[in-house]
Amino acid sequence: MSPTSSTSDRMTVQEQVVSVMEEMQILGTLDKLIAASEHICIATPLGTGDFLADLQQAFRLNGIETCIKNALVLSRRRKNIKEEQEQLNYMRKAQTHFERRVSKALLNLQTDLKLSLVRQRSSSEAQELSSKWDELSTYDQDVGSIRNLYSSQDLYEAVVALRDPDYSINRLEEKWSAVKIPLNVPTFEDLQEFFSDVCTSVDPFLGLGSALVLQGNSNVTLLNHRITLGTKVVAENDILLSEEFVKGGCPSHLRGRLWKQVLLSHVGDKEKTYFQAKKQAVIQTEYLTDKIIMKDIQLTASRDEHYFVYEDLIYQVSLCFSRDPYVYLQLCSKFGSRAQTATRFTPLDVSSNGSKTGTVKADGDAPGGQTITTSAFPPSSCIPFYGWAMYVAPLCYVHEEAEDIYYTLRAMYIKYWSRLHRLSSHRQGIVSLAILFERLLQQQEPELWIHCLNNNIEPLRIAMPWMVQAFSGFLIPEQLLFLWDLILGFDSLLLLPLLAASVFSLRRENLHRILSHDSAETILSDLSTIQVVPLLQMALTQHTG
Repeated sequence: MSPTSSTSDRMTVQEQVVSVMEEMQILGTLDKLIAASEHICIATPLGTGDFLADLQQAFRLNGIETCIKNALVLSRRRKNIKEEQEQLNYMRKAQTHFERRVSKALLNLQTDLKLSLVRQRSSSEAQELSSKWDELSTYDQDVGSIRNLYSSQDLYEAVVALRDPDYSINRLEEKWSAVKIPLNVPTFEDLQEFFSDVCTSVDPFLGLGSALVLQGNSNVTLLNHRITLGTKVVAENDILLSEEFVKGGCPSHLRGRLWKQVLLSHVGDKEKTYFQAKKQAVIQTEYLTDKIIMKDIQLTASRDEHYFVYEDLIYQVSLCFSRDPYVYLQLCSKFGSRAQTATRFTPLDVSSNGSKTGTVKADGDAPGGQTITTSAFPPSSCIPFYGWAMYVAPLCYVHEEAEDIYYTLRAMYIKYWSRLHRLSSHRQGIVSLAILFERLLQQQEPELWIHCLNNNIEPLRIAMPWMVQAFSGFLIPEQLLFLWDLILGFDSLLLLPLLAASVFSLRRENLHRILSHDSAETILSDLSTIQVVPLLQMALTQHTG
């Protein structure tokens, strides 16, 4: 069984039919599909005399077969979400404690700076913000005294503090690893098998060099081959086919369309209208988290040579994301009822007219058309952390329009990045990823690991920001997007600890020479020369230490 497989993938034919119809009902395509199927049944000539064979062929030619397959994939994804609801009591308590800690930091910030948690903007403020929407980097906001509420280092402290009350730690374990709880994670051999396509694919990975020529055809470069093949994959609109293609790396001009197919983040008129509603929500109402978001963008993306030119887009997308109650509902479904920090307190706030307000409510229309009401603060329930902007910034290389960036970000956050900010026992949660990183480094580089222990060097403390930010802000954009191609293609965050351990392996000689944690941080501070695919291939093909 692969590191990401589960028993929930096994469904009877009847269950699959019911799930597909339910999924199409949610997507709003069921009535259209039924009408198209009726038309095909009536209009298709029985050329072979085999009605079922002719019907299947007609379904395939008209795209109905692909539509049904996509719906089945989505129903399985939805079913697998239930596996992420935490079962371990001590882990739930730890998550609750971390949420309360962040809530307290938010309320302390509000009290110290005498700011409102939420308030209606005045007419003049709303008008000014609306007029500067396309150049939000020039919008005058005093965020100099704003503090970040938490960072990857806070997550590190929370992870290493975890204890299972039913598990006794021996002396060796106490000194050997930073994370001291007994969670099952994949072995190195499991990873070699699961990610075998990274090393054994028929065509070379695009990340190895676009100018490479195909074996047996010196007139065709790898890039041109991937463009031709990728164009055909886009036309098929098949989720599984697109997933398989992105494993090999996406040509830059096709990446956006391929990612949309994998994530089901297509943008039509309904989605554009919904995004405009979030924009108006930003213009009309200010949340304290807006200032935290703006401060984070100024400290991260605005200072990054690769992303500062996209500052305005990052502002737009981030502020709209915070207003989206659909995110809150999806996270509740994914993790259980109280999904994020802000749902754990009821803010008593003073609005712009001086009246007291109780629980902050946010109304919005979900993409499916239903109305959403939530008491989360902010409406998305996502409290921004230090480095939030780095989830948004790379997508500016994938899409040009704010709406496209927004829906890809939303899909990736709900599906992947939210796991990196929650203490859980899920096999792709940040706790399991931290354990896997340590075990990989212990197994692959035992001498380096012992050297680190003897000199009080903490590898996990260094690697945690890489994993929490999915290496955004550390790798150059081209290499980062190749990594994210792999994450989408394999549907797995296990690549993060694998790559993190590989970076330590790559720098092992320099690390052996130093005798302090600060020196190790210096050696590992610049990852701009890292080539993702060659490094992963090296890691997956090496023998254990």
